[in-house]
Order: sequence, then structure tokens, then C-alpha cells
Amino acid sequence: MKLNQAKKYKDLVKIYKYVVPKNQQYGITFWGFNDRDTWIKSFFNMKDWPCLFDEDLNKKTAFYRFYEVLLDKNNY
Repeated sequence: MKLNQAKKYKDLVKIYKYVVPKNQQYGITFWGFNDRDTWIKSFFNMKDWPCLFDEDLNKKTAFYRFYEVLLDKNNY
């Protein structure tokens, strides 16, 4: 699960950088900060932890992949 999530976040940033024109790249919005407080947990009653930080506010693998591609200056 951790590697799948990390790949999805990495791909998300690649798509964003490729599709959104550079002069319109202001940010990417998330629907939660950490897995402890995510609305998905209570709304869907699932064990799907979608955020970049875990329940203890530790950075997850997805955080590092997201950040890595975000900082990459290469064009996609």
C-alpha cells in the first residue's frame, strides 16, 4: 500500500507539472493534513489512509515522492 500510494502521489505531481501551464502552477490542494483526521476514515468506514502524514504526524513515503518530483526542475 505504501509504495502504491507513493507512486500515485509522484504521478500526480508529474501530471500537474506537465498539464498545468507554468504560469498557472500555484499549488496542489489536499482534503486533509494527516491520516488521524481524514474525513475518509469516518465517512466511508475504510482503512484508506490518503494523506502525506500518518496518524502520528510522521512523513509517509508518499510525502517524499511528492516532494521529490515537486522540486525536480525537469520538464515532464
